[in-house]
Amino acid sequence: MEHIDAMDELKKGIGLRSYGQHDPVSEYRVEGFNMFDEIKEGDYLLIIFGHNDPKTFEPENYASLGEDGDFRKYLTKYIEAARIKGANPILGTSFNRRKFDESGNPVDTMEGYPEEMIALGKILNVPVIDITTESLKWQKDLGLEGTAPYYMSYING
Repeated sequence: MEHIDAMDELKKGIGLRSYGQHDPVSEYRVEGFNMFDEIKEGDYLLIIFGHNDPKTFEPENYASLGEDGDFRKYLTKYIEAARIKGANPILGTSFNRRKFDESGNPVDTMEGYPEEMIALGKILNVPVIDITTESLKWQKDLGLEGTAPYYMSYING
């Protein structure tokens, strides 16, 4: 839990540094790498990606799918790095975005990334927590209005 708390604090500090004319992405990478150095044998590394990776309109975030795709390559790097340190990698799919169809059913917005992660987990013998499926069930149970307080919403205009 200390690593999770530390990463949360790191994010807060990085945001403040961006106001000080430092590139927050570069700062996060540098400090993230430093924190990764602190991982010890027996630690658990929870690897959750896939939420921003489908965004083709944001080339800096986009990661392609497929056996030779960037998404699989990047996840594999995290998994291998954790194993080198003697840590236990665990993959986690992304929380589904809040989108409902005309009938009031939640729409899967993750565009194949959870399936790709689950497949890679099987190939590399890494446990996977399927957050996408669980969040879709939760969204269905609560409905459009019931989920509203749990998401940031913007009004156009």
